[in-house]
Amino acid sequence: MVLRPGEQPSTPELILQQLQEINAKLGIETLQAKIPVSGQIVIAALNTGIQFPKRPVPPGILVYVRTNPTNLGTIRVSGSRADVENATVGFPMIATDTFKTYNIHNLSDLWVAGTSPGDSVFWAFEELGW
Repeated sequence: MVLRPGEQPSTPELILQQLQEINAKLGIETLQAKIPVSGQIVIAALNTGIQFPKRPVPPGILVYVRTNPTNLGTIRVSGSRADVENATVGFPMIATDTFKTYNIHNLSDLWVAGTSPGDSVFWAFEELGW
């Protein structure tokens, strides 16, 4: 990109605004940027499944689950309480691991359990392409 004398570089917000103006002229609908939805789940008891909160996951949204870097044990994520409470079935994660999925319709489709009470996971929605 070449700037003319006195021209300021574009900010992401300005670029988005310009894209929306161009798309409007062309009759193309654009998605509005959304504030990310995120949270934390703390393991309260050894190997006891905790369901993620009820939050609809719109189409085109990734769900990221990341373990806390200070975790001492293993965290397991799965689609049912029975699976996360079974050490041989749930998806195992150690400190700073990240798990992402986009094939769920509600955040509450996920469950988490861990081997060390006080450990935690962070979760966040992210729009594809952002």
